Amino acid sequence: TSSHQHHRTPGSPCASSPARLRPQNVANAARPSTTCLPSREPALDETGFAAANKAGEFDSQDSASAGRSHGTLKCLRERLADDAAASRTPKPDDSNTQAPANARWSSATAQSLQETLLGEICVRARVAAHHLRSQEPANLAWSYTASRRLGSHLSGAACSASLVRIKGFRPQELASTAWSYAKLLVRDEQLMNAISSAAKFTPSSKGPTDWGSQELANTAWAFSRLAYQDETLMAAMSASVLAILHVGNAAVADEKEGRSSPALVRHVEMMLWSLSRLADLELAWTFREAVQVQGCPVGRLASGGLLSECETRGEWGDTREADVYLTLAAPGSQVASAAARAAACRLAEAGAVVAALRLLDETAAAAGSLDRAAARAWRAFGGRGSLPVAASLPCVGEHEKEAQLLAHVLSSSPPGDVTAVCEAIESFGIGGLSRPFGGAGGFAPSAGRWLKVAGGEKTAVLGAAARLAPGPRFLEVGAYCGYSALRLALVRPDARILSLEADPCVAVIARCVVAHAGLSHQIDVRIGHSEDVLPKMGRSAGCKIQDSFDLVFFDQRGSRYEADLDVLEENMALNDGAVLVADNVLKPGAPNFLWRVIRGGHFETRVVSLEEYAMPGVEDWMSLSVRRGHPDDGDAGRALPPPPPELRRLEWEADRIRGRAERSPGGVGFAQWAAFVARMREALMKLGLGPGPGAGPSGEPAGRRGAASERQPQ
Repeated sequence: TSSHQHHRTPGSPCASSPARLRPQNVANAARPSTTCLPSREPALDETGFAAANKAGEFDSQDSASAGRSHGTLKCLRERLADDAAASRTPKPDDSNTQAPANARWSSATAQSLQETLLGEICVRARVAAHHLRSQEPANLAWSYTASRRLGSHLSGAACSASLVRIKGFRPQELASTAWSYAKLLVRDEQLMNAISSAAKFTPSSKGPTDWGSQELANTAWAFSRLAYQDETLMAAMSASVLAILHVGNAAVADEKEGRSSPALVRHVEMMLWSLSRLADLELAWTFREAVQVQGCPVGRLASGGLLSECETRGEWGDTREADVYLTLAAPGSQVASAAARAAACRLAEAGAVVAALRLLDETAAAAGSLDRAAARAWRAFGGRGSLPVAASLPCVGEHEKEAQLLAHVLSSSPPGDVTAVCEAIESFGIGGLSRPFGGAGGFAPSAGRWLKVAGGEKTAVLGAAARLAPGPRFLEVGAYCGYSALRLALVRPDARILSLEADPCVAVIARCVVAHAGLSHQIDVRIGHSEDVLPKMGRSAGCKIQDSFDLVFFDQRGSRYEADLDVLEENMALNDGAVLVADNVLKPGAPNFLWRVIRGGHFETRVVSLEEYAMPGVEDWMSLSVRRGHPDDGDAGRALPPPPPELRRLEWEADRIRGRAERSPGGVGFAQWAAFVARMREALMKLGLGPGPGAGPSGEPAGRRGAASERQPQ
């Protein structure tokens, strides 16, 4: 039926006569259903119903085909994916090795979470490991990566199969295998050595020169993420990417003014990020210069990776680093002025004050003017005469909202007044809402602009955490525009706050806000993703940044909370009695993290219910935990019980809506958030992961105004 007339009818053959369909018919019938609108799934339901009835008769290929069709639509019809793919008992003499690989692929694509299915396919994969063709171990590794599961049993099976067949792997299969293991941070030295050797000479080429840009970028990323240093291979792969970039630019020069394709630009950025993880940054600098010569833009995240490594290694103050800052935004814009100030400050910190002044002078001459923050830095560096200062600069591009926030702070709050700066940020956040929600935006509920800061009632939780901290060393993961760090500093003037921000454009804005508040000596905003920076911090041997913390504030992506906490504990970066506070553990949620800090024995945790800042009627939770002992200590308390299967689904749902909100600002309205929060709240409360004292007997929040301050740990 047409996708626009997609309704279950009594005469529908799949629904009314499943017994008349052979297994192959059901599998084939599922394929056309995947072309229908994702929001209309009755036909897919019907083939799923038929498959469930005929699953016992499916052969391997039928199982794989049916599951793959449903997986392509990414629907959560687990009955089909699970029953079909696990319908046959694995047999050692089964020669159809493609089926388990395809079945596992379809299950992962459909986000199937059934442990029975995973176990069945693992058993079959292990039996047939040495008979798998080259594409199949790569598919298996990718599939378990997609579902974030790669146990030692499968790791051994897929690794053994890969090592046996790796000389016959094509570039795509080598790249897919390396990427899969790196994604789950599973480092197998023997496998990585084999991939490195095979990449230098594959059957279809005399090295990585015949590889596509995606295979090159994925392989380089995998080696870098696993800290596998092979500079010879990385140099060869980067040269191949440059060659592909040159050919691509020549091919489109007449039609598109020489601009590279978006996909190729992404691959170039991945390669630059990977090169910045080498022990010597020279190859990364050389690659970046060659890319600039060819006119290919380098995105902010790849630039951020290079800037982060410079900061971590203490190699700032280089004119090449300053050039990275200057290319973050369009010249003459508000973000460009903030980036120029950041570059000048790094030069001045390295002792190159004359170079810092010259950079600001040249930037002002080229753009026509700078903002107030850059002008104050120029005067602090000893600038003579006058510098053209604009009351406002263009706020354009991807960071328009953050640029407008900075302009508002600079124009509406006096320098050095921390409280006034915080109030300016809050007034900007409220004023950006649509008029139905009390702002000055449009009249439609969706016409507003939401600012993600821990303001309003959340400031009471931050204040309580700062007062509970046993010492002055604070870490914030997710600086955004600097608001939370300023609030922490207000409560603890003795604190020294290290604040991480993955987006370099946002980081330079945060530095301007902090400098305008007069707290640059107390708050250090660093560029870098927690996944890359935190492993280098701590008191354990090998940490480049020898430090530990008395308070940690998690305000990054909620799916990172648990992994980042693991790294901090493994590196001994949390002091005894350290306070851990986390935002947005209900909206959009951090289920795995809540399970860890509530059910684990070495944290005392309170979950606080409050209203989301500048989002009327939408509830959120913050968690406040105090560390008692270490998870490896015998007296640390009860061991962490295994998480229930429901947590994985909740984590997936949180990631899905978080992705929607990130991809399209305003793509999730307040009403949609409220509905999602209600479902998430109910599920977490059933698992015992919700607010404790201070909540009503039914689990509903006891109150709104003042509730946060009333429910702090004593």
